[in-house]
Amino acid sequence: MEKNKKNIFIICGIIILVILIVVGTLLILRPKKETVEEKKTSPTTTKKEPRKYKLNEDITVNTKDGKYRLKIKNIKETTERSPSTSVKADRVVIIEWEYENISLERELYISDWYFKAYDKDGNELEKYPAVKDIKAGNKITSGNTSVANAAYALNNKENLVYFNFYFSLTSETPACTIELEW
Repeated sequence: MEKNKKNIFIICGIIILVILIVVGTLLILRPKKETVEEKKTSPTTTKKEPRKYKLNEDITVNTKDGKYRLKIKNIKETTERSPSTSVKADRVVIIEWEYENISLERELYISDWYFKAYDKDGNELEKYPAVKDIKAGNKITSGNTSVANAAYALNNKENLVYFNFYFSLTSETPACTIELEW
């Protein structure tokens, strides 16, 4: 009986040791999060609040694989409407962005799925389908640049849109917000 208790303690100790080794290895090997470089001219923001940018400001993103740059280049209204959509749109705006693969080892592709647009009251704007001249962008290797855009339905008279950028399709918190005023 005494020998069985000793064996149980040894087995429990081994199990605990294995669990600690696995958890420690996972913590060491987990990937680093992507970060947006701090603008030199802006005050520091808290972790809960995304960094704020304006139209045509460079946003440099550092990852464990290298760097890339994003810039929202333009926002413009279009009078074009799609007869085959159910999306209500008093106005339609097209937002254009440029992205550059500075030093990533992998290809870079920033589609409209990495963004959410909001009006000044915080209402999320719906993507507006089937507007001509929409560019999806390209997958690019290091040293290359691409341009893409997307259309959004805007249902107010304000010329202000907040464009949130997310590091991944599963991110819940934006990496940064770009204020677009025209």
